[in-house]
Amino acid sequence: MKTVKTNCFGITIAFAEDNTAATIQSEMHDAALSSEHPFNVSVDALESLIRAQFCAGIDITTPEYLQSIETAYEAISTQHSHCADNDEGMIYIQKIRNIQAQVTESITYKARSEDWAEAMESSGDEEEQALLTLQNRLAVERLEYDAEVDEFLEEFDCEVTVI
Repeated sequence: MKTVKTNCFGITIAFAEDNTAATIQSEMHDAALSSEHPFNVSVDALESLIRAQFCAGIDITTPEYLQSIETAYEAISTQHSHCADNDEGMIYIQKIRNIQAQVTESITYKARSEDWAEAMESSGDEEEQALLTLQNRLAVERLEYDAEVDEFLEEFDCEVTVI
């Protein structure tokens, strides 16, 4: 295996001599966030693009290319900056539901408390409808998801709780 190292976010690509297989490492991920956090998912996509372009023969070490990566990373950081360290005024909403085959889902969301209050008011204090409203507005961030299949059932119920 050969490697290409850049001076941009510690991006390092290890690749086969025929350039058909490659892996990428970088310092762009936020270790304080889960791998499923939207910021880290966005970084995964950027890394995949870099790796694909490298395998396609694009020189990822040119100053112009590295500037484009810095610009893309800055855009990702800006997009997700409201999530990073600012929990003030935020509430957590958990949705637990049983669906089709007695799959118990537990989903924890984060939303601005003002948005939750507005959604509750517009939904007549129906928590499930308020959460759907926020989801439709893309005003919630999913933090955790867990699903457990128990057995087949044909009943559906849903409980939304502010935690």
